[in-house]
Amino acid sequence: MIIVAVFTILLSAFGCLGAVFKNRVFLYLYAAILSLLIITELAAFIITLTYRVRIRDSYYSGFRELFIEIYSNNHTDLKYVIEDIEREFKCCGINNVTDYYKHNYTVPVACYKDQDFDKSIFDQGCANVVIQWLWKQFPIIGSVLGSILLIEIFGIISSIALSTAISHSSYSEIYK
Repeated sequence: MIIVAVFTILLSAFGCLGAVFKNRVFLYLYAAILSLLIITELAAFIITLTYRVRIRDSYYSGFRELFIEIYSNNHTDLKYVIEDIEREFKCCGINNVTDYYKHNYTVPVACYKDQDFDKSIFDQGCANVVIQWLWKQFPIIGSVLGSILLIEIFGIISSIALSTAISHSSYSEIYK
């Protein structure tokens, strides 16, 4: 996160300093770095769509390993996170409640539909429910990322236009 923050500050500095001091090099550098950033973002988007099955499988195996780690080593604080997920998404275990039975863990209260423990347990596993929830959020995520992309494109166009205007204004100042 610190590296991203430093990168953002430096990128912003190139744009601001180029605009304030009418420095065409800084403006072109700003446009070039912003263009590379857009290309990287588009590549990441394409890779994510291309390998979405592998990403899902990686998430699933990571969730399974985390579940086993939390319950086998009795990480109380992290158990609360799993139970919050189960409560929020109305799910139980990784695939279903048998994940608790397989590993001889106690089924948490969050898995029960009613807090009366009347044997009505959520039958869906949390791994698939969370993945489905993320896919439902995809249009929102895509809209936000698309908006950011448009702002970046506007920044590139603006910096090149300003640099061109500075170039033409310096010629007119020479001939006055």
